[in-house]
Amino acid sequence: MAKYPPYVNAYGKISTLFTAIRKASVPPKFTHDFLSSVLGLKSSSDRAFVPLLKRLKFLDTANVPTKAYKDYRGTAAAAKKVMAAQVREAYPDVFTANEYAHNLSKADRTTLVRRITRSAEDDSYIPAVVATLDNLIQLGDFSA
Repeated sequence: MAKYPPYVNAYGKISTLFTAIRKASVPPKFTHDFLSSVLGLKSSSDRAFVPLLKRLKFLDTANVPTKAYKDYRGTAAAAKKVMAAQVREAYPDVFTANEYAHNLSKADRTTLVRRITRSAEDDSYIPAVVATLDNLIQLGDFSA
């Protein structure tokens, strides 16, 4: 079985999640209740954002917001740099295989992810992995 990089099926709401994180206060613990009641992400598929935030190291193993989470809430420029750093850390195989993965087309990034996960052409998880990565890349500044 392939080992997949972080992904969520609700990848279209990633921007909404991180916009809400920047506006809301930092919770002592990031819970599903906080996700739904404060951030407004109430769908059952939105629950997958908690493990995604852990994989991005915005939350520690106890769901407590990390320094990266708090730094992301700074200026827009700072948030973009934090996101780029966290994405590079959460997707090490992708960025080891191609240091400039963030500049690839979606088709080339898909090919890259298929190759590093050794997935078949019809692997149903790859579109969600690539779409999650694409949405996160859009929130980052990888120029540094």
